[in-house]
Amino acid sequence: MSDVPSLYKDVGKKARDLVSKNFPDSMNLEVNHSQPLEVKLNTFHRTKGSSTIEIEASHNFVAPYLNLPTKVTVFTDSLEKFHIEEQVENFLLPGNKFTYRLSAKAGNFENKVSTEYKRPLLALTNSVTVAGKTNVNSSVAVGNKEGFVAGGEGELSVDAGQLTTSALGASYIRKDFEVSGFVKNGKGTSYILSLWSVLPQVGANFATEVTYDASHTVSARLALEKKLAPSVTGKLRWDNKNIVGLSFVSKLNDSTELTFAEELDFENAKVSKVGFTLAFK
Repeated sequence: MSDVPSLYKDVGKKARDLVSKNFPDSMNLEVNHSQPLEVKLNTFHRTKGSSTIEIEASHNFVAPYLNLPTKVTVFTDSLEKFHIEEQVENFLLPGNKFTYRLSAKAGNFENKVSTEYKRPLLALTNSVTVAGKTNVNSSVAVGNKEGFVAGGEGELSVDAGQLTTSALGASYIRKDFEVSGFVKNGKGTSYILSLWSVLPQVGANFATEVTYDASHTVSARLALEKKLAPSVTGKLRWDNKNIVGLSFVSKLNDSTELTFAEELDFENAKVSKVGFTLAFK
């Protein structure tokens, strides 16, 4: 429905995804139980100085369709850090989604229960996170699917009885253009401005994100995404630390996709990250 806005967490998402997804720092293992079971293990190389290389093996396989009534997903950045999510849509009310998430890192566990509720002109989220301490997060977004959307979120520490983080944001959305602005408060105040746009003249998508944080530091990232061939999409990212990221996603056939990504640190004249993903769908 055109009069149902995005969730607050999805405001400005197109720009964030373009400058972050399919680069080495965003690759992980994902297992989705609501579709034919798909496992992606990624190769990851990181150079430290000139002599140390860390390597993780890369494998992929597909198991039979489980046809479960809910969506169960496993993500992991390493064998010591992972999280499992289970989602149930239209739980109790139409337009509602219930999610349970279990996270583990180095033997420490975190439980998170959240709900999403979407209706015309309104999108709400609420969550409770327990990891030794208990935090409650709520957000609201008002507006339409296109046009102006505004909202905010806040997180309350139940143990301390005080608001730990808060944010306000607004976005103007069109099919081929989005501009978003955010003010976030935590340990300090930061300001974020992002833009995503289709560039029909060159057949590419463009995004930029600029952040001014509490330490009075400005950081910026620019990214371009372009279809290089019928089965190959390329991405280029630059940031103001003079680090360039390259990403190529190639569809080898109807069920196989290969991603290669690399980061080049021009300040230190080295390749900082290289990643590969082979996915069978």
